[in-house]
Amino acid sequence: MKLFRWFLPLFLVIAFLACKNEGASFTPYIQTSYFYLNPNYEDTKIVSAEDTLEVRLVGNSYVLDTVKVGDKVVFEVAYGSLGNELTTCRCNFDTTQFKMQATLSSILYYFLPSSDFSSLQLDVRPGINYLPFPMEYRPLRAGAHSFELRVESDSKFSPVSRTYIQPVR
Repeated sequence: MKLFRWFLPLFLVIAFLACKNEGASFTPYIQTSYFYLNPNYEDTKIVSAEDTLEVRLVGNSYVLDTVKVGDKVVFEVAYGSLGNELTTCRCNFDTTQFKMQATLSSILYYFLPSSDFSSLQLDVRPGINYLPFPMEYRPLRAGAHSFELRVESDSKFSPVSRTYIQPVR
């Protein structure tokens, strides 16, 4: 019995150490923070609950609360791929409906020169598997407009995308 008490934990440790993760392929992911409406960071760093847009999953799209034309919406997006390298990060949007930009100045190193920063079509340097950065947009016209966040990696389960619908009055 004493031998069994030592043999079982030793066997489990050896079994787990023998497992290798080489060649494993995981689905890349997209995370977004809260969507904040018209934050004014010059006055205060505090954002109240009234400034947060509600997001609902409807079908395969995320629908945000209604905003007005010209309102500024700020959020943070994080692209990731556990165990795999990111290759591209995209934000597809209609320039006649949105003025959209990302704050990339502090993380320019992570992108290849082939990236198109004005249209947010970003090619990622090799070796990167997690990439967060803040984004903001302003709706330019009334209606229900959409934008898509898309990430690609060297995973066999790539690409992954999320569609957001922003009603604007």
